[in-house]
Amino acid sequence: MPKVSACYKAEQRHNLVRAAGRRITDVGFRKLVMLDVVEESGMSSGGIYGYFASKEELVAAVIEDVMGQLEVLLRRALMSSPRPTVHGLFGALLREVEVHEQSGIRVSQLAIHIWAEATQDEQLRTLVKDSLDTARTLVGDVVRRAQEDGIVDRTAAPDAVADTLLGFFMGHVVQRCVLDVGRPAAISPACALDRQDDGVSRARD
Repeated sequence: MPKVSACYKAEQRHNLVRAAGRRITDVGFRKLVMLDVVEESGMSSGGIYGYFASKEELVAAVIEDVMGQLEVLLRRALMSSPRPTVHGLFGALLREVEVHEQSGIRVSQLAIHIWAEATQDEQLRTLVKDSLDTARTLVGDVVRRAQEDGIVDRTAAPDAVADTLLGFFMGHVVQRCVLDVGRPAAISPACALDRQDDGVSRARD
């Protein structure tokens, strides 16, 4: 029997994580059972246990995957051209999320499930906190640049401003999933933020 390559194993593991993520968006963490993943992935239960020893281990992998996706999207937004301002950063981030979700990966809904479960699970809370700490550092760097440019009050604590901006983004994700599922939004959130940014720019001028 030919030896299975490491690349094939990594791909299969990735597919299982994404399959579990799709089911979690439908049933939540608590109701997820391994049979759901069997049906979603098309892999046998024995095959799944060859990659993950338990449901808990698989769920932890889903969480790391989702939080990693959000970090990648944030980094893409930060690297967009022209370089985003503090006011335009989340317009850029929301655009990245929207494009990402067009591929069928409902990262917003998964994030809500994760945040909710983190209130009950200490280990999960630690994973989420670590991810948010990374995001705070990235956004804080944008705030510091804005302070150097005279756009943001130099006396403001960059991490506190970053926390506020991240809270805005998380709140929007919840609002979007709760209010916009099944109906088109009246106006694109990213567009609304861009308009707000224009208003702030005019006010500064």
